[in-house]
Amino acid sequence: MIGDARGGLDGGGLDGRRLIASRPLSGLAVAALVLSALGVTNGLTGMVGAVLGHVALWQIGKSGQSGRWAAVAAVVIGWTLTVLMFAVLVLMYQTMKDFD
Repeated sequence: MIGDARGGLDGGGLDGRRLIASRPLSGLAVAALVLSALGVTNGLTGMVGAVLGHVALWQIGKSGQSGRWAAVAAVVIGWTLTVLMFAVLVLMYQTMKDFD
């Protein structure tokens, strides 16, 4: 048998098994997840992260990239934090209105 550049035999790994090429991770999905998580400190970034998560899901569906888990998490976290932010704003408004 002839060895390959990776040190395996005939295109396989060191133990002779074939290496499986992994799909590239979607950078947009990771960015969406980071922005959604930052929505805890700033509600606006949660909304941006959620929208980017939707775009990442569309991109992953077309290109076959990995990272669907990150995009779904970004959508869920981003929209949840956005709803919570608006709920807090409404409660603050109602509380301040009661003081008048």
